[in-house]
This record gives sequence, structure tokens and C-alpha cells, in this order.
Amino acid sequence: MALRTEDGGSDAEASDSKILSTESDASARGGASHFPEIFFSLTVLVLVTIRIVQQYETFSRSPGSDWNSSEWMIDYAAGFVRRGLAGAFLTQVMHLTGWGFFPVWTTITTVAYLGLCAYILRESWRLGGPAIWRFALLLNPILLVSAANYASVARKDAFFVWATLLIVILGHYVLQHEKAKSPARVNRTLLILFAAILLSVTLALLHEGIFLFTWLPLNLTVLAYILSQLRFSGRSVALLLALALAPALVVVAAGAHWHGNAETAQAICLSWHSFSIPTVCSPGASFPPAVDALSWSLSRGMSFSLKYAWRFPAYPILFAIAGSVEIITILALIRKARLKHLLALLLFPFSASLPLFLLGEDWGRWLCLVATSSLMVMLSDQLRPALYCFLPTSFRTVFTQTIVPPVERQLEYFRSQVERHPLLFCIALVILPVPAYPSPSALGENSLVIVVRFLHHLWAR
Repeated sequence: MALRTEDGGSDAEASDSKILSTESDASARGGASHFPEIFFSLTVLVLVTIRIVQQYETFSRSPGSDWNSSEWMIDYAAGFVRRGLAGAFLTQVMHLTGWGFFPVWTTITTVAYLGLCAYILRESWRLGGPAIWRFALLLNPILLVSAANYASVARKDAFFVWATLLIVILGHYVLQHEKAKSPARVNRTLLILFAAILLSVTLALLHEGIFLFTWLPLNLTVLAYILSQLRFSGRSVALLLALALAPALVVVAAGAHWHGNAETAQAICLSWHSFSIPTVCSPGASFPPAVDALSWSLSRGMSFSLKYAWRFPAYPILFAIAGSVEIITILALIRKARLKHLLALLLFPFSASLPLFLLGEDWGRWLCLVATSSLMVMLSDQLRPALYCFLPTSFRTVFTQTIVPPVERQLEYFRSQVERHPLLFCIALVILPVPAYPSPSALGENSLVIVVRFLHHLWAR
């Protein structure tokens, strides 16, 4: 008998029944142990503590000399400039609280990151199921733990994932009342559109590249799906989204036009002296690098990625392996999940993010952002079909008949091997890194090596 899909049709197109099969007694046995949640909690807390200590040592020696802190130092001290919202916000918080830059910056970014970790932890606890797949959900090297591994906890990334999660939560609220009478329907439509305007403009002001190439493609589709479920016509959906997202696109265009220059960078660097932060504002290695990058030309920015272009093929391979683990995990833990929906949620946002890999060499960060943002939608029974349903009909047919079946067979084999060797699989998740940058030295970016190096650093002191 054909399975029923979440989009209301027959699932005769793709047979994901084998990989979805999880015996109820196995689920009960796996749900009895909360070792994955405990291990993840301890790992994250230890890694975040290490990263805060390391950031403090760097900031104490030379404030703003690293990419993490200097990215948050870009403000509007020299007028409007791309990515200036974060620094402007920090200065206001510093004025209100009397705190210094480091505690304000560290508190905001740490709370944002740990909040996401708490959400995933709660979802894992709620889902239950085999412990090995909950371990994979929590410790997958392209999901949340990777941010702690290569110190992007202190970057802006968590806020983009939060924005996707908020769209998902609002989508649930709106769709729960989709059959409401006209006034209530209008109010809920306005709510989701207002959220889209506010979030998109904020994110575009935080980092226009991440907004345009990782957040917008996925969330545009999710928003379109929500509006379509509210019985708006295709033209109405397109018009509403164009009006809602136009301000953010104007911000992106403004950021590209007023991207800054050497004088802008100098003025921003000097402005932090008024907060008693002794940033080095003379040209050299100690000049805040993210501030300095405001004056880079497009060709200079791309030159770093092109320099390592020969190493790029390793990253899609890493994404395919870790992404396969992500998909199998959702299929194993959520019986309603469908392989075709998950593949669409992983593959197409990754394809849309490819220009970002050319513009910046933080390739591991981009993989993490794509995979983690997609995970927020994968965990939603109501919104999981969103991207698949908006594929062209002809392409959807080819996708389900040509791509899904062989992928299903490979994933089924992969899952059988994992469940045959669970201990080796768990060890591999912990020790195999997804390097943030295409550098041989980045191969040590895994939880075990980070802890060992930190303990050696303390011992050497």
C-alpha cells in the first residue's frame, strides 16, 4: 500500500519505507538512555568555556585583532556601512549597562548559541528513539557542535539560525489556525509578514552575504509555503513576499554601495578608543581585520577563496557524508519524515549558498549554517514539505523517480553499517572535523583535540 505524504498525495513516487522503518521496541530501548543529551551538554559547556577563555586572552593582549571580535566592532561611527548594526547595538548596550565590550559581546553571542543548543537538546529528549541516532543529531560535525569546534560561537551565525527557527515557530502558530475566519486570517498573515520584514532587514544589516545566500533562499520558500497554506493564490504569495522582503534587498544593495574604505575603517577603529578599548589603528597585523576588510575590493576578497580552490571538492564530500547522517537521523527519529522532503531541504539551500563559498573562505561555517538552518525546518512536521512542494512539477518527477531511489538505497546501506558498528560511528562523530578554513592546521578542529590542546596550554603556563 502506498504511503501518504505530508503534502496530501500518494508516495508512490518514492519508496522511503525501508529507511523509515524503526521497530517500536527498539525505539523504546533507545529512549531509555539519555547519554547522548548528557554527553552533548558536557561537550558544549566545556568547549564554550574554553573558547571564552581563549577569546579573553586574545582580547586582553590585543583588542579587536581577531576576526571574531572585530566583526562585532563594525559600527556606524563613520556613517552607514555594511554590517554596522552589530557594533551599533553593542555600543548602545555598553552605554546602558556600563559594561565593557568583551562581557557584552561574549554574553550576547554565548546566550544565542547556548539557546540553540538547548532547543536541539529539548527536541532530542522529546523525540526519544534509538540513542545512536540522537547522538548523531546532537554531535553531527556540520550541526551546532561545529560552531564550538572552530570558535564561531562568537560570530553572528547563531542569529541567522534563530531567525529561521522563529519563522518555523510562527509558521506553526499560523497554520494551526489556517481555517480561521477572514479577520483572524488577515491578522495572522500580517504577523508572519511583519516578522519577515523585521528579521530580514535585521539580518541584512548584520551580514548581507550570509543573509542573501544562506538565509533568504530557505526562508523565502518556507514563507511562500505558509502563505500558500493560508489559501493565497500564487500571484498573491509572490506579491506579498516581494513587498515584505524588498526592504532587506534595498539594505543589501546599500551595503554593496556603501561598503566602506580605508578612511571608514580607520574612523571605526578609532571610535572604540572612546570606550577605553585600545585598538591598534595603524596598518598591520593588529588592525581589526574585519574592520579592515570593509575596504577590500571584490577581487581581493575572492582571492583568498580562489587560492584554495583546489581544496574545495573536499567540502561537498564532507557535506554529503555529514548531510547523509543528518537525513538518516531525521528518518530514524521522526516516522512522518519523507526522504524526498529532506533531500530537497538539504541540497537546494546548499546550491543557493555556493556564491558565498567564492566570496569568503569560511567554508566550514557556510556548511554549518546551511545544514543547521535546514535542520530547523526538518524537525517541523508542518513545514518539512515546503521546499519540495515548490519545485517545478517536471523537476519534482525527475527528482523522485531518478534521484531519490538510488539515494535511498545508499542511505539504507549506510544506516545498516552504522547500527552494526555504533561505537565506531560515535567516535567518528566526535573526532572527525569539518574544518572552518581550507588549511591543514584546521584538521585539529574537533572536540577531543581542542580539549587536549587547552589542557596542555594550561599545563605549559
